[in-house]
Amino acid sequence: MCGIVALVGKGDISESLNKIKHRGNDLLKSIKTNHLSIGFNRLAINDKTENGAQPFEFGNLIGAFNAEIYNSDKLRKKHNIKTKSNTDTEVILPLFERFGSSVIQHLDGFYSGLIYNKVTHETYLLRDYIGKKPFFYVKTKKSRFIVSELKAVDSIVEFQIIPKGFSKLKEDKIHLIEQHQTSTVSTDQIKEALIEAVIKRIPKEEKQFGIFLSGGLDSSIVASVISKYAENVIYYTLGNTKDFEYVTLLAKQLGIEAKIRKVALPKPNELPELIKKVVYYTESYNPSIISNGLATFLLSREAHNDGLKVVITGEGADELFCGYTISKNKNKCFEKRIELIENMHYTECRRLDLASMAHTIEIRCPFLDKKVYAISEQCTPNDLIINGQGKKILRTSFKSILPNEISDRKKVSFDVGSGIRKMVVEFLTANGEVEQEALKKIWSKYFHESLSDNYYFHSYPTFDSAIAKRGVVHKSSVQDKIEDLLLREFKDIPFHNIFMLNNIDMIGTALGGTCSDKVLHFKKVLADNGIESKLHSAYINEKECHRMLSIEINDKKYFIDPGSGWGNPKLLPSFEVISYSVFGMTFKTELTNENLLLFHRTNGQFKLMIRIPVKSKSENEIFADIQNRFSNGVGYPFQSSLRFSKVIEDSFYFIKGNRLRIFRSSGIEEHVLRKAEVKNLIQNTFGFDLKNIEKWYPEK
Repeated sequence: MCGIVALVGKGDISESLNKIKHRGNDLLKSIKTNHLSIGFNRLAINDKTENGAQPFEFGNLIGAFNAEIYNSDKLRKKHNIKTKSNTDTEVILPLFERFGSSVIQHLDGFYSGLIYNKVTHETYLLRDYIGKKPFFYVKTKKSRFIVSELKAVDSIVEFQIIPKGFSKLKEDKIHLIEQHQTSTVSTDQIKEALIEAVIKRIPKEEKQFGIFLSGGLDSSIVASVISKYAENVIYYTLGNTKDFEYVTLLAKQLGIEAKIRKVALPKPNELPELIKKVVYYTESYNPSIISNGLATFLLSREAHNDGLKVVITGEGADELFCGYTISKNKNKCFEKRIELIENMHYTECRRLDLASMAHTIEIRCPFLDKKVYAISEQCTPNDLIINGQGKKILRTSFKSILPNEISDRKKVSFDVGSGIRKMVVEFLTANGEVEQEALKKIWSKYFHESLSDNYYFHSYPTFDSAIAKRGVVHKSSVQDKIEDLLLREFKDIPFHNIFMLNNIDMIGTALGGTCSDKVLHFKKVLADNGIESKLHSAYINEKECHRMLSIEINDKKYFIDPGSGWGNPKLLPSFEVISYSVFGMTFKTELTNENLLLFHRTNGQFKLMIRIPVKSKSENEIFADIQNRFSNGVGYPFQSSLRFSKVIEDSFYFIKGNRLRIFRSSGIEEHVLRKAEVKNLIQNTFGFDLKNIEKWYPEK
């Protein structure tokens, strides 16, 4: 991609071009006339020779385009266009000469640019139907500019975002002449259209290119297609948090484990400078733009360091196909879709472009393809939303090529899944400041205070109120807090049946124990954190021998399983099905009229682990069962041999008898141990004191 600076009238544009040289440093070229000076910072991708350098000249026309035109070869042949280079953007001027403002109806790709007629002195501006590339008309006290980024110009008095479509600059104002027309394409073609959209974005002249992969539905669809059509690709993923479990799962299925590049989260002492840079490059003090922008910034920096110029992402699917859960009412979600798409040019597209171009990386987005966009326009609420979950048409169309855990995965914001938001919010609010106010102070170092009220710098329509209230997490802060505490529980306190094997009746011990001991302990942990929970009973092998907790969040019931021997730090909703992976293990739920069923995938097949009645015994009855658990005649599934499990760092250790299995996202290790080795492992690796238990492991 590239950077454009045009000065209306005479003057020097070298300083402005230098300020946005990050948009393209392969070649700087400018053309000056008496009425307009046009400069261009080139990022050479198609035809890297000087023949492809911009601005272009064609007859009386001068053109500069920040663009990627995927149907340029077809247009050359169809309209018998002769060009000096093989670069895709050179076709625009001949097409404009032939079709005028309707040139935009013929272009398939993304673009922002200007056309100047040297004879009539008319200046035209064009921008694609999404507004993927930034473009502004800027006024200072002395001059008028057309620029790719506002930071190119000092002392801005006012500015206008150039509209999508074809416009004319006349009498110091932008006049929209023609808007984009959207063709009618059947929704049945979505899979074919999206695969085609991905393929045509694979760069032909690059030795390598990248994909930003979060493990969410959208980027996983892109990666699954890319893996079949290209070998020269690096898959970048950020952090080692929730997203990475899904990335690992997908990588195994696609056979791309060796091509995954994990990008580390920044160290705390790196955050101040990184946030300053993201504020500067994105020109924003909106918290969502900054935290998501930082994630994009870090991934793009890694791609740039690897010598890449092009990266493909899954951006745009949430807006086009109702990926955001805005309301329980599907019609309201569908209505908001229009607003989200309309504003993408200064929300997500702006964040994506500016944070990636900071490192001279061109981002390509198959979901924003012309045909895919046309299909999304034909979708109804029923095509997109089912059981409160969006992107139904995508989930259904690509279910056969994705792991179920990913095709069914709920939307998780990029900054949340990667772990970036938590870091950013905690840093910005450490001194008691509101997040947006802290960002505004940084923003004010680069932009004049008189511009601060302009919506472009701070607004994210649809989500402004939610962003203002957001805490460290994307979902309910209570839910995520519980899951964080639950993970800590599995790391601090093991599950074991040592007491049971030795007929020792211990309830609520800090050393852990069976499900009852751990559940009672975690109930106290929650209470200490101001969270009320209730005891809940469940069935294993159709025996009512398992204890859990239930909790109400926003009038919805969730189940918590702190007593699980499988280290499952996930809240289980009673009202919807979910599937997920953790420590390389895969779980899913099914919902019947009266029960929530929890399954664990073993040897490639899902096995029912627990049946959880939505309605349970009373707490008093469950507590009585716990007190009488060794004398009520109820057999436990693990009474005959040792069970011991604990989470250590990013691995889950599970002992069954003398067999040890270690579960990680990268795979499973299995070992057969002698009794002395088991004892040593429990005492030294798990840090569990066995001194007070004489016959800790029965001789069998």
